[in-house]
Amino acid sequence: MFAKPEPFVVEAYSTPGEEPLFFRSPQALADYVQLQLATPRGSAFFFVVYPDMLGVPVQQTIRVKTPSPVNAQIRFTWSGWGLISVQLYSGDRVGMSRITANSSKRAAAWASTYPELRPPETWDWKAVERHVRRLQRILKNSG
Repeated sequence: MFAKPEPFVVEAYSTPGEEPLFFRSPQALADYVQLQLATPRGSAFFFVVYPDMLGVPVQQTIRVKTPSPVNAQIRFTWSGWGLISVQLYSGDRVGMSRITANSSKRAAAWASTYPELRPPETWDWKAVERHVRRLQRILKNSG
């Protein structure tokens, strides 16, 4: 994730009642992934945006329908047309790990549904695609 300069790397969904985790170094991200994957059916889910993608992630608040044991009412996530989604799994689900992002065509088709997001044309789709392919190669070769 950090092979290219200054990535925005953030936990995809925060723990209820807590702010989302930002990962500002390879070690911070590695520690998070290791902790999340420590159980047989563990998972780590985070988003990545690189500066050359030109997109702006938007933090969103999710109202928790069933409050958690700590009585948390909200949690946070992120939206943005070109967000790169990284989902890593442990144990028997490791083969389900994946790295994905919207395409420019899909973003354009859905743009009117999400007026709070900046238009899809503000993203550099070639950069999004390039980073997704690079990260997918790394994931494939890590197994």
